Amino acid sequence: MTDAREAPSPDGLPLVGHAYGYTRDPLGFVERTVESHGGVVSLSMPGYDVVLLANPTAIEHVLVHNHENYCKGEFQRKELKAFSATVSSSAKATAGKNNTNASNRRSIPVKLRSTRT
Repeated sequence: MTDAREAPSPDGLPLVGHAYGYTRDPLGFVERTVESHGGVVSLSMPGYDVVLLANPTAIEHVLVHNHENYCKGEFQRKELKAFSATVSSSAKATAGKNNTNASNRRSIPVKLRSTRT
């Protein structure tokens, strides 16, 4: 598993880091970032350094085996709520088009962790 301190990071903008790309299209940003940089990615947001986890082994490590070592702050709660709403509304829109697989879809949370102490 990739250590968060060694995780790759896409190029960000001065001062805002990756926030601009993320706020413009959260789901698209996450998909493109994971596709180009892998399942453990270091990101910079104003006031936060975060690690995006999309690798199943890394997610299990954080959520199951070592959950007490990771904080879940207001930033993570707010972003997860917004991300889940985006995924849910997308699935509902697809379901309205008679897509038989849409009812089997579920939201997939993305774990963001502050690395600043």
